Amino acid sequence: MEFIKGKYRIVTGITTEYKINPQNPKYFAKFVNDNIMTLGHTEDEAIERLKNLYEEYKSKNKLHPILSDQVLNPFVPKEKFEKYFLNGISIDFFELIGEDSCTQIDDEYNIKDLELSTQQIELINTKYNIQVNEEDIIVNIFEQIEKSWA
Repeated sequence: MEFIKGKYRIVTGITTEYKINPQNPKYFAKFVNDNIMTLGHTEDEAIERLKNLYEEYKSKNKLHPILSDQVLNPFVPKEKFEKYFLNGISIDFFELIGEDSCTQIDDEYNIKDLELSTQQIELINTKYNIQVNEEDIIVNIFEQIEKSWA
């Protein structure tokens, strides 16, 4: 299990298996940019299972002291991000910077979290005719892109 810079942001969503068969658990929960996922019939159940899995991992494995003192951040919403995914803005953005177009982020993710180079930031500024910096929230950048596309 990998924890990115001590950040424990959790994203949730509806499972593909549920869409195929409603008898399957409806929700998944996972840490942003990590492959480990838990399932639950409710969003809270999936999140709670993920937190329990984290505690189990921490008790069985020695984590770096900086990380082991961290606590789980509360669930961070991703409703804004989903809007921009559905209308194609996030896909275009991630393809531009050379990232997977299905990169999962939450509504509080910023440019610094993506660890973009100066060249990538300049590419964003040039293509979309906007001005971004490291502290800008990604979904707010998507909003600027949407306005520039209008």
